[in-house]
Amino acid sequence: MAEGKLVTIPIFYIVETDTVKYQKGELGDALRKKEREVGDEQIKKWEKAFKSVCNYIGFTFDGKRYNCLPSS
Repeated sequence: MAEGKLVTIPIFYIVETDTVKYQKGELGDALRKKEREVGDEQIKKWEKAFKSVCNYIGFTFDGKRYNCLPSS
């Protein structure tokens, strides 16, 4: 992954950062299903990107206006 070229501020909208980082739940199911179409190499790139973006400080929003908290 190219680092230092773009500014990324992740916003986790109604999803926990661990769900994204470790591809759990519906996200993980969708990735496994998509693997048949795009292949293992592409899935590995996406998994690496998901893990990488979760290491940035971003925002977690659970759908309630008053409860938008920075995540790390």
